[in-house]
Amino acid sequence: MLYLGDPLESDAPLRRPLVDRLHDPRAAWFIFVVSLALTGFGWYLSNSYLANRALDRFGFDVEEADFAIRERMRVFEQLLRGGVGLFEASRNVTRSNWRSYVTNLDIDRHFAGV
Repeated sequence: MLYLGDPLESDAPLRRPLVDRLHDPRAAWFIFVVSLALTGFGWYLSNSYLANRALDRFGFDVEEADFAIRERMRVFEQLLRGGVGLFEASRNVTRSNWRSYVTNLDIDRHFAGV
C-alpha cells in the first residue's frame, strides 16, 4: 500500500485559522488596496455631490440676480415712460411742471436709489 502522508497535514494550509490568514502579507496588501479603493470611491462620490450642489446654488443665485436686475430696469423704464407721457400730454412743459411731476412721484420713498 502506498502511503501518501497524514491527511491532516495535507489539509493544514486550507484549515488555518482566519487570523493566521490575515497575517499573511498578501492578505494585508489586499485589504490595504481594497480600503484605499473604497476611500477613493467615497471621496469621488462626495466630491461630485458637493460640486453639483455648488453649481446648483450658483445657478440659483445667478437667476435671482438676473431677476432683480430686470425688475429694477422695468421700474426705471416705467419712470421714464411717465416722463414721456407728461411731455406728450402737454405742448409746453415748464420747469415747474417737471418739478411737480417729480415731487409727486416721491422717488426717495417709492423708488429708492433712482
